[in-house]
Amino acid sequence: MVDVPIDIEGTRCRAVDVIRDGLAWRVDADWRDVVVRDVIDRLPAIREGAALGTVVKQNLMRTVYRIAVEGAPGRCVYLKVHRVPTLIEKLKSLVRASRAETEWRMMTIFRESGLPTARPLAVAERRAGAVLRDAYFVTEGIADATDLVPYLNRAFPVRLRGGVRGAKRALLARLARLVRSMHERGIYYSDLHSGNILVTGDPPDEARIHFIDLHTGHRVSKLGVRRRLRNLARLSHSLLEATTRTDRLRFFLDYAAGDAVLGPALRSAFRRLEARVARLERRRLRSRALRCVMESSRFTRLRSDGLRGFAQRRFSAGVWREVITGHARALRGDVGRKFKDGRSTRVTGFETSAGECVCVKEYRCPSPLDRLKRALGYRKALRSWRAGNALLVRGIEVAEPLAFLRAAGPGGADLLVMRDVSDLSRLDHFVFERMAGTRNRERRRLEREMATFVADLHRRGAYHNDLKACNVLVAGTDAARRFLLIDFDGARTVRGGVSVRRRIKNLAQLSASIPTFVSLSERFRFLRDYSQGRMSRAERRRYYVGVIRACRRKTTVGERPIE
Repeated sequence: MVDVPIDIEGTRCRAVDVIRDGLAWRVDADWRDVVVRDVIDRLPAIREGAALGTVVKQNLMRTVYRIAVEGAPGRCVYLKVHRVPTLIEKLKSLVRASRAETEWRMMTIFRESGLPTARPLAVAERRAGAVLRDAYFVTEGIADATDLVPYLNRAFPVRLRGGVRGAKRALLARLARLVRSMHERGIYYSDLHSGNILVTGDPPDEARIHFIDLHTGHRVSKLGVRRRLRNLARLSHSLLEATTRTDRLRFFLDYAAGDAVLGPALRSAFRRLEARVARLERRRLRSRALRCVMESSRFTRLRSDGLRGFAQRRFSAGVWREVITGHARALRGDVGRKFKDGRSTRVTGFETSAGECVCVKEYRCPSPLDRLKRALGYRKALRSWRAGNALLVRGIEVAEPLAFLRAAGPGGADLLVMRDVSDLSRLDHFVFERMAGTRNRERRRLEREMATFVADLHRRGAYHNDLKACNVLVAGTDAARRFLLIDFDGARTVRGGVSVRRRIKNLAQLSASIPTFVSLSERFRFLRDYSQGRMSRAERRRYYVGVIRACRRKTTVGERPIE
């Protein structure tokens, strides 16, 4: 074990070499005993399947462990095990440093530059010749740290007033100055998003910001506007859930304050930044929606023993075979409930042996045209599976789709498996049972909540082709009411926004399916609340006329809901 000074791009840190199990480790000298005892000497146990701390993250590329420091309650270290699973990654390793080595260097640069980050403790690589096999990186844990977005949501509620709003702005301004300082030092961090920014302490004065996961960072001689905006757009996009456009504008102004590069063209630069953020959001929605039909961290493709389809990864294939059997038994009346046995669909609900209550919808092909469509690859169950997951990605609550199942063979049934939500009330039943004869204040509140739900549905680019009250469920308590969509066969996600024609159609469907004791003035108020103050009087009149004309062509319910 020899003390070796390591020179990394002009910075210096004191490390020691440790040789164990054919691995040459560089270890922070002050943490040598802890790292050797709690990590290095226990590392061979990982290859034999033994548990080493808590698995924080695991995917094809790496596994991250949190390991408690022996004899120091509350303190921990993180071990990242980087793998090289593909040929492309192996070829890259011939000309690039490993991710572990890069993160060791970048963390050292950050600390020497005065930028807050975790302390790097150890690094090692295992190579076969020049080809990387795996790499290891150990870092000190940051106590009581929270990701930036959860921290903002917890510390700063949506409705901010006075000093709370100022505290949030002060924290974001501090972050902006740190990012500017990073760019001024020529550091480009391509994975700069809120998940890689930790916050400790209480707002506003005690809050401390820390950057982590620096393996994608590198240093360049000069950062131009394009790269700066790319970094800022990635960060701003990751903060959409916890910030407003005003928050992002102030963040950008704090970043650009006194900056010679962005200062002369702030307005155009911010427009470019917001446009890039919008493109990132569209790309995220497309990517997340497609994950349900491919292998991913959450979904898996089923191809075994006559079973085909896609399902959530947390369930085993045995569960889905049990679901197919349970659906057939429920149709015979042996178990569960039979909700519907129609010509085109059959719906059952039952509980699996694992305690999961599921609702199974079988799509049938009663006509030759339906059978031809399915033979050509058009499957309503698969389309509904994708639509339900696309709505979830956009933050719209639905009866959660769990699997799309297709029995092997030309005549195999198509099944959509969802979480059973039959214990919730349909909106038309809820209105009839709870709102008939109630005070105007309670009915007014429900009307506002429902108008907000429909407006939010359309604002998020979603459209339901059959938005009747019987396809909307009411969940939660009176103090915190929520609405869920079911029967989302006709749900669509629309690029560029939902058209006026489709909006009017949805509003008319909902109006026609609500019991008639809801007065005309209440329905007009619903449309006014739906506009959320974003329409002129002429635009609202256009909606009023359109909904009235559409309702005249529909079968409207009477005093009681239609079953």
